Amino acid sequence: MKKVFMIITMVFALCVSAFADKIKCVKETYTYQNDDGKTYTNVFYVIENFVIFDFKWPLAKTDKLLFYTTDGKFYYNNDGYPTYLGNGRLSDIVYGVGDPPRIINEKKEETWYDKTEFYHLLIEDFYEHRLKMSGSHSSEELWALEDFILTGEKIYTKEELRILRNTIYAKYGYIFKSRDLTYIFSKSEWYKPQFDNGDFIKEKMNKTEGCYLELIRNLEE
Repeated sequence: MKKVFMIITMVFALCVSAFADKIKCVKETYTYQNDDGKTYTNVFYVIENFVIFDFKWPLAKTDKLLFYTTDGKFYYNNDGYPTYLGNGRLSDIVYGVGDPPRIINEKKEETWYDKTEFYHLLIEDFYEHRLKMSGSHSSEELWALEDFILTGEKIYTKEELRILRNTIYAKYGYIFKSRDLTYIFSKSEWYKPQFDNGDFIKEKMNKTEGCYLELIRNLEE
């Protein structure tokens, strides 16, 4: 009896370990047919307020596009073809302009998504579309800050806000003491760890980054 209990305990521990770095999501797979009869498939992962588009295009820098919605809805037209995915790497761009191709198959299933990869997408989106332009005094910079003020509370969890807050420090090469942050940011090519003094890095931040930092801290409380 003890052996059976030990085996069950070990199996349970392995399962917990296997899913510890996973996050629940809904995988949506659509197969379309063009007028010429050719078919193609698009895959989307819906995680809370976020949608990850498994993007397949040879010229793209990434094969994953991140979008978010502020009302928890994923937009479709009557044919089930995604027409608007919200802001993100393709901010304000309508996906599927014009008449959608004919959908010949769709499948929705609950599954698991790698949490580290999801966080990495959040980091890259925040870095590319907010931090890289911060301090530029451009209209895009002001739009990005205003957008974050309006949407930040609606779309991010506390854990995700922690990741974004530390992205500001990572931009300036902060050496993280937490293993999880060190591992996550090591996946970003732009991250060059070289300073372990948080106060020193805060002095290097521009006013916009300081605003983001204060906003995120307030949202975390």
